[in-house]
Amino acid sequence: MEEVEEFKLRPVISPSDKEFREKIGEESWERIKSASFRDNGYKCCGCGFEPYDVDPNEVLSIHLIEEDLENPENSKIITTCQLCHLVQHADASMNHGYVELVNSFFSQGELVNICRNKAVSHHIEKGDIRYLKKTLPEFLEELKSGSAKEGKVKLVFTETYLNSIGIY
Repeated sequence: MEEVEEFKLRPVISPSDKEFREKIGEESWERIKSASFRDNGYKCCGCGFEPYDVDPNEVLSIHLIEEDLENPENSKIITTCQLCHLVQHADASMNHGYVELVNSFFSQGELVNICRNKAVSHHIEKGDIRYLKKTLPEFLEELKSGSAKEGKVKLVFTETYLNSIGIY
């Protein structure tokens, strides 16, 4: 597995992990996942989440950054929690209504933890997080075209989505 240089969590449109998994097969996928979990200390590379009281396989995943089909074990892979994985697939997350667009001085990883800790409303009231008027399709188009301003637009998870995974 290739070393990933300083991973920075931000909303992006990523290659399909599912298609990669189908291409390489379950055995290779599990081998790559085990190596990534071990290499990353069973910790999310996006927000730092460490599952202490639950099986890591239930809350951590691997995220494909760049595939190497000739030697899948050399693909660029990172360990992410479920929430950070969705940030890395912003297009799918937006299309499913899992996220909303915001601006904040918090990093995307910090926003993930704010969502996990049910503190979004508190930070909105304080003015630390502002919902954007930009529509999801507008932002997706900016992501696709490469014109999205780095670090300006971030994501928070909808209460409906967080309820569906047992956080709220």
